[in-house]
Amino acid sequence: MRDQDKDLVEMTIFMSEGGESFIKRRGQSLVLAPKEADVGDYKVEIFLIDRNPKPLQNYYSFNITVKSGLPPMPKVSPTLEAKIASIS
Repeated sequence: MRDQDKDLVEMTIFMSEGGESFIKRRGQSLVLAPKEADVGDYKVEIFLIDRNPKPLQNYYSFNITVKSGLPPMPKVSPTLEAKIASIS
């Protein structure tokens, strides 16, 4: 990637643990493809610096929250008690 002065720009990405399983870099983009196992909160930090005798740099930080797409499970008692009314 190059900046407006045509200097090469290096991009370094850091993410919280687990994020690497569903956050991928594709060129200048980040592609997110979370699965149910990735539910949670993640922090992403991006550092940009150009290759120039007087380098410019920038830093971005943001959070990603992955939520479940499944409906909540019904609450079920760990024990079940019943009386048999009849057996035929």
